[in-house]
Amino acid sequence: MSAMRELWQNFGTIWILEQYARWANMPPEIHLGLPKASNFAGMSARETRVRIDDELAGFIHDSINELGVHIPQFKEALNLFYLKNRSISGVAREMGLARPKATAYLQSAESWLDARLYEFFKKQTIRYRDSTGCKINTGNSC
Repeated sequence: MSAMRELWQNFGTIWILEQYARWANMPPEIHLGLPKASNFAGMSARETRVRIDDELAGFIHDSINELGVHIPQFKEALNLFYLKNRSISGVAREMGLARPKATAYLQSAESWLDARLYEFFKKQTIRYRDSTGCKINTGNSC
């Protein structure tokens, strides 16, 4: 999971969301129940290669659904922009909003997801430490 954390830190939440959209839009026959860090879509063209693993993609999926429970308009903006590949103008048109309002919805949803990813990776880091704060199974002593 540290590789996923590094990708998030290096490229940001928007890039992670773009990768999630690629993962979510893969044909159903690609989802073969492979190991969590499969990156199976790497076999396809370079442009469409998915660089996040199934665990992170599943977390993002669940987080977007949770966002939809609280603020459905934000979820809709995310889905239209990332999953359905609409422009900001297209999002605004489909949601019946002015373009600045659609932009604000999308930016708010991205910020909310960024905070969720921060918490997710923070928990991942804690999970791999013992009670003294030392990393587990690294071969390094504290």
